[in-house]
Amino acid sequence: MLVGIDIGGTFTDVVALDPVNGRVFLHKLPSTNDNPAFAALLGLREILAQSGTDHARLEGVSHGTTVATNAVLQSRYARTALVTTKGFRDVLDIGRQRRPDLWDIDKDKPDPIAAPGDRFEIDERLDRNGDILKEPPAAEIAALVPWLRTAGVEAVAVCFLHAYASSRHEERIAGEIRRRLPGVYVCTSAEVVNEFREYERFCSTVVNASLLPVMDRYLAELEGGVRDLSGKAFLRVMQSSGGTMSATAAREKPINTFLSGPSAGVIGAVAVAAAAGQGDFITLDVGGTSADVCLVENGQSQLRLDQRIAGLPVKTPTVDVHTVGTGGGSIAWIDASGLLKVGPQSAGATPGPACYGRGGTMPTVSDANQVLGRLNPDTLLGGRLKVDWEAANGVISNLAGELNLSPTEAAFGVIRIANAQIVQAIRVISVERGHDPRDFALLAAGGGGPAQAAEVARELGIRKVIVPANPGLLCAYGLLHSRQRADFSRTRLIPVVDGASGAISDLRDDVLAEVGAWRLREGKAPDDFEIACFGDFRYGGQDSELQVEIGLGAIDEVVAASLRNAFHDAHEANYGYAARAQRVELVAIRIVATGRQPRYPADDLSAAGDGRPSATRSVWFEDTGWTDTPIYQRSSLIPGTRMDGPAIIEQMDTSTLVLPGMSFTLLASGVLVLEEAE
Repeated sequence: MLVGIDIGGTFTDVVALDPVNGRVFLHKLPSTNDNPAFAALLGLREILAQSGTDHARLEGVSHGTTVATNAVLQSRYARTALVTTKGFRDVLDIGRQRRPDLWDIDKDKPDPIAAPGDRFEIDERLDRNGDILKEPPAAEIAALVPWLRTAGVEAVAVCFLHAYASSRHEERIAGEIRRRLPGVYVCTSAEVVNEFREYERFCSTVVNASLLPVMDRYLAELEGGVRDLSGKAFLRVMQSSGGTMSATAAREKPINTFLSGPSAGVIGAVAVAAAAGQGDFITLDVGGTSADVCLVENGQSQLRLDQRIAGLPVKTPTVDVHTVGTGGGSIAWIDASGLLKVGPQSAGATPGPACYGRGGTMPTVSDANQVLGRLNPDTLLGGRLKVDWEAANGVISNLAGELNLSPTEAAFGVIRIANAQIVQAIRVISVERGHDPRDFALLAAGGGGPAQAAEVARELGIRKVIVPANPGLLCAYGLLHSRQRADFSRTRLIPVVDGASGAISDLRDDVLAEVGAWRLREGKAPDDFEIACFGDFRYGGQDSELQVEIGLGAIDEVVAASLRNAFHDAHEANYGYAARAQRVELVAIRIVATGRQPRYPADDLSAAGDGRPSATRSVWFEDTGWTDTPIYQRSSLIPGTRMDGPAIIEQMDTSTLVLPGMSFTLLASGVLVLEEAE
């Protein structure tokens, strides 16, 4: 039995898969934000009981987590020291000498995490080739440990200039700290980001160091709980790149987990869309706290090589997901100008929206949907969560009074603003990057995505909406379909001129050796992984690079020339011109090791019902007002049957809104497709 567990701000989603027969079991429970591992382990035990599975059959757990992200956003990381080259202690403050907002001179810079008083300089120096210019003085090394002990730090980031070219000085200092201060967590920049650009490298390493105690404690509890259930079960953690890593690797590089859950959602969306024959689509994953959108073209999402967390640059491969603070629990409020706003503040899991009946007193998007008749008025989560309709109506009525509107007008105002924020997010990843959203389908996921997708699609001119079989658990589902992945990189500035093939080949061999050492630590055979090699190239004098595949074959002068020409072609494709007479540089080698794609038998999705509505209730639509609307249970829909809207389709993890003028069809794969009438 394999289990995927995704922890969100409001709910923890659990999906169990029996790979023998393809049977899938689903579970959803409130998150425990003060201790996320508690809900994860509780959900694991409950889904094993639900499936009737012997604990000994539990083979593995894949986990998507927001622990690292929340720790940085809420400043709950460990006190962290920076040990760096003399003269470079202020790199974290100087940065790129850019203000966070060009036109706002009062906007604060991001918190550098390592405070100025927690930075220690050592008079060492390497040149850009890694050759030693000055050894670290023995007296300064001797003084470092007592200083760290007095400072009382929990974690240390060791970041020396040009450590990407040689890590010997970093390793020496880190080894001394580990030997003499065994309770302090330590990482070096060469271990975290083996690339040039000191500001990004220093920031990434400091952030990583600050999260080492947080993630170590969290994963120790989670891994221990999994092991108690089944001694043979492994724990893997989702990375921002869309691949999983071992719990040990996650403890060493927690910065790789920042967009863990959203990346899993994209992987799940790709699997769902492939079953529906759709290669070009935009994902819309609306959870309790936020909405995540991602553009997928030809079945592939874009991958960027860095991201920003709390304003800090973090160098780690990341699925190109754009997030806005608009979810089902987002709070509606009125600003000082009397304007209605939605989010980014969220009611979270506790107390949650007022309609959850847990004491929530602020109006939210879920409460607005409740008042408009779009959610079941009695229960949610398949009957496990009783709805407090009176509380929802009360908070929306209070909001309406402040706005001098009717409750219906106020509720739809909340929905329109939430939809507008999602529409803008989709335009960022589509229109602003040269894509017409009308050329794509919209794939709705999360507990709130299917309730808002139809209106969002209509606003953007998108004519098809895809709703997975279990959209509210898509991230957990994606965890089961994710492949193990590890990324390796190393910077060397190599002019791609005649005679450069040897240097390029040597650099690739160095990184391949690092891949081999990692594979042995993971206990994997060579055939367990696919290896791909890329290079970052640029014109001499440029400050940005383009990636070109290098491959694993022998590199001679002919291959080197072909790489140079491939970069010219890539530059022309991306920027409209190529300076073919200008010198080309290789900046870095990147190697990606990816596990084999898991293959599972399909679950039986045959309908148990007759396809008829289970009820009718009054639902409010912008075009028709209050309308008697058929309510369908998704489990009773018959594959292949096409029906016209309006309609509400209910299931354990979500409700799908079908607008007047739309139709819906359940495909044989279990995917629900909404389409605009011709």
